[in-house]
Amino acid sequence: MKVKFKDWNCVIEWSVYLENNNIAIVLLDEKTKELVTFATTNTSEETDWGKIQVKDWSENRGMWEALVNAGVIESEPVDKITSYFVQVKVGKLTDAAKEDFMEWVHDNGWKLIRD
Repeated sequence: MKVKFKDWNCVIEWSVYLENNNIAIVLLDEKTKELVTFATTNTSEETDWGKIQVKDWSENRGMWEALVNAGVIESEPVDKITSYFVQVKVGKLTDAAKEDFMEWVHDNGWKLIRD
């Protein structure tokens, strides 16, 4: 999936946070594949599969809008998590993004087990 974030044309690199298997999104430059930023953050709270914790502050200001415009998440947050001095917005993945993530899971041989 492609995301326009600030001046960068990016592609999504899916991953998971090892601490709790929350979904992670890394944005890479579309041409060079260099790291642009992490679109997600990870708190101690587990989020349901199909949801992500979006980093939309500091250098990532505008990330929520970029992910919505790219069709990665729905427009309204489904939850907010207080983490230190910020409110982390939780976004619901679109069907297209869920499908893309699950394809990544399949291709990478991940076994994703939730309690």
